Amino acid sequence: MKKNFKNLIALWWIFFGLSVIPVQAVSLKEVVERWEEKGLTRFSTVADFMPYQGLRRDESTKFLVQYAHLIGYRPAEINSDCSFSDLSLAWQDLIPYIQEACELGIMKGSRGKVMPDEKLTNEQIVAMVMRIAIGFMDEENSARWSDEYYDAIKMFDVNTYPFTSREAETQRGNVLTLLYEMFQGKLVQNTELDKKLQELLDLLNED
Repeated sequence: MKKNFKNLIALWWIFFGLSVIPVQAVSLKEVVERWEEKGLTRFSTVADFMPYQGLRRDESTKFLVQYAHLIGYRPAEINSDCSFSDLSLAWQDLIPYIQEACELGIMKGSRGKVMPDEKLTNEQIVAMVMRIAIGFMDEENSARWSDEYYDAIKMFDVNTYPFTSREAETQRGNVLTLLYEMFQGKLVQNTELDKKLQELLDLLNED
């Protein structure tokens, strides 16, 4: 009985304890340097990255697709409906990223358009990051289409959230920082999970 009780406690920590692992606040300098190293941006300094400017939607797809590759993201199915009538408005070198972001279910556009030259809003980046983390959520039956994504991101310990206004243009620095905190949290959780799984195995192997 004692052994079973200890096993239950171990299982509880594995499945529920991970949700309270804190993610440490990071500096923009650390974020830019790390993502330049990983290929998400070509800029190596905060000044060159211009973190307080807005971010075009086509620009964001490069960050998001490369982040998805970095963490090994794979959608349940590939989206084949990725023909957009306004790709001429995109920066041409980013079109492959737009297409892949659509195929991976990260960016879906609206009415056959992806609005590549428009600035990304806070709720759009929250939704796209949560699609990578969790998947598509119900966008039709809430007071606002992004409600469930905002509810979902509260489960993650990220210091960048909450953004001030959903419809406001997000800043370049916010996007990279949010991705960095999600990545940092994933590393922390994977390390902690390995540790707790070993603890559970040790308990199960007790005489």
